[in-house]
Amino acid sequence: MSTPEARELLVELRRLAERFPLPHPLWHRFVPEMHAVVHDLFLALDALAELPQAQAALVRCVESDVDPALDNVDAPALAAPRARLRALPVPQGEHPDLDEILLRIEAAKAVFAALAVPGGEGAFANRLHED
Repeated sequence: MSTPEARELLVELRRLAERFPLPHPLWHRFVPEMHAVVHDLFLALDALAELPQAQAALVRCVESDVDPALDNVDAPALAAPRARLRALPVPQGEHPDLDEILLRIEAAKAVFAALAVPGGEGAFANRLHED
């Protein structure tokens, strides 16, 4: 069963995903990759919504403040989204949205790490097929 803490975290992560700073394609060459990562994140959040054990893993991941590994599991359905997230260039220096982008990338890492629970990959794959 989902806990109030997990439900609240999922709502906040969905808000973060909805407000991912996406520049105009003419301004940034990685906009398609950014859109793909955001799309993957929404699918992963949908999958998490049906998996209380993954929600518990997500809460633990967020509370532990440890950088979640993106390669900790043999999960073929999650391989491409994790690779896209890893490959997303992270801005450096004086970027105006740096803090917002870093927060969302860390949130996406935690979401994908949480799907490492039994059934997580299948739930994500089901979302991919529905998409």
